[in-house]
Amino acid sequence: MNRRNIIIILIVLFITLSLAYDNIYTPRFISGTYIYHFPSAVAEGPNLNDKLTLNDDGNFESDTWGKGTYEINGSDLELTYQYELGNAGFELTIYRPMFWGEPHLYVVKDLGYYFAKVD
Repeated sequence: MNRRNIIIILIVLFITLSLAYDNIYTPRFISGTYIYHFPSAVAEGPNLNDKLTLNDDGNFESDTWGKGTYEINGSDLELTYQYELGNAGFELTIYRPMFWGEPHLYVVKDLGYYFAKVD
């Protein structure tokens, strides 16, 4: 194999691993503490500096939604929690800026409403 073929193979391998890392999420990868970083509130959503903590065991605790469970479905994070009228749910989108960055949890991705990971 010549040098050119090895370089091409390494580039393709790097791109493939980057895409996989950016699109495959497990509870271990996204667990941690997140802070909401947009000054406007969303209906039934978080306020500025609200905290969301995701645990490895599928449970979460939040200033906005209280305690509940979460499930990862592709790049969607589905929160399930109880409130005074029964069960409720909220869906966030998981996204890594620039492929290798810390994951962000978008409330409304088009408007840039997101939780940034701090721990």
